[in-house]
Amino acid sequence: LYEDHLTNTPTGGSFGIRSILEDRKGKFWFCNSRYRYSIFPGIKNEDGKVLVDYKTEKGIEGIKAKDGTNYIYFLSAVEDNAGDLWMATYDEGVWRYHGKQITRYPVTDGGKPITLFSIYKDRKGQLWLGTHKSGAYAFNGKGFEKFQPGR
Repeated sequence: LYEDHLTNTPTGGSFGIRSILEDRKGKFWFCNSRYRYSIFPGIKNEDGKVLVDYKTEKGIEGIKAKDGTNYIYFLSAVEDNAGDLWMATYDEGVWRYHGKQITRYPVTDGGKPITLFSIYKDRKGQLWLGTHKSGAYAFNGKGFEKFQPGR
């Protein structure tokens, strides 16, 4: 499976493959919201290369990232119990895709945006964030708040 936009950003940087998510419809998301993929059993031969057999489909529309692009790159993603996709970005908070709607949840510590690394859904369906230097955050139904043991 090779597509230039999976590892190289339009602005010239290289993001790499940081996360792969298979949603409940069997579609695969590779670290960005621009496309999703159907992956089929078997392989195909192309120009002497053995490749995964797949089909590219349009991803999520309506996202406006800080750099003005219409898609985001995410480090980690999960699907919640309702089937919504949650994508944790490095420096643009968390994005939730539910149906045709996208919602951004900024994540801050003392009013300052923090860098995120991962999002996780536990057995009870609770969403958690792993951060670079700010500890763990949990979703409270409206946004993400810093985890305080004993509360």
